[in-house]
Amino acid sequence: MTLRALKWEDLEDCVVFINDLVGEKDTEPNLGIMADRKQTREEEAEWLASQLTGIEKGNIVSVVAEVRGRLVGNSSVTKGSYEDTRHHGYLGIAISKKHRDRGIGLEMMRTLVRESRRAGLKTVQLEVFANNHRTLCRLNPVNLLDTYNPAAEQFRDVYVVEKTGTKEGWSHPAADEEWQQGFYGEVQDFVECCASGRRPQADAVVAHDTVATLYAGYVSAERGGQQTDVPVAPLETLQ
Repeated sequence: MTLRALKWEDLEDCVVFINDLVGEKDTEPNLGIMADRKQTREEEAEWLASQLTGIEKGNIVSVVAEVRGRLVGNSSVTKGSYEDTRHHGYLGIAISKKHRDRGIGLEMMRTLVRESRRAGLKTVQLEVFANNHRTLCRLNPVNLLDTYNPAAEQFRDVYVVEKTGTKEGWSHPAADEEWQQGFYGEVQDFVECCASGRRPQADAVVAHDTVATLYAGYVSAERGGQQTDVPVAPLETLQ
């Protein structure tokens, strides 16, 4: 696999690439592809010309994936159009269907982030159309409150959240830390267990499944993002 920037010679591959994605919308209507119909060569040439102009002017960071001489992935980060948003970028990425779950998107994202930093970007925004059965559950910490602070000095005497390395940039301050971190529920469950003798809600089964899920995540990462079964043990073995 080769990662590089878009070039004019990619035109024919771009036509095939976008039209294959549009074709997927028949079975995956929420794929997230902006084009609502297949593109002609002239239309794709106009799009490619605008992308190359943006790349030349430093407004677009481009990364495409090439496998065996064919374009299989396209991604970019576009800088904000206003002076106050030039440090912020909007990320878009797409991978051809038969090349997904191979770690290609992961390497493209890593390269995009690295090149975006070199281009002077401080934040990158990605909008996700989750139609492929992935779930991101933020139990703790959660982003109940998002705060952007351009200078750490401004929050010098402000408590943001525990275990934070810096108060600069984006952070997720705890609006009500005891409630948000689940401390109230933990203490309530503990007291009720002591009083009634019942088992805790988060018992050995939950602990086992949590470790198993984390381990499956490590295995998946090692295999380039492949789907990995979570080895949850039968309940009777933990009782």
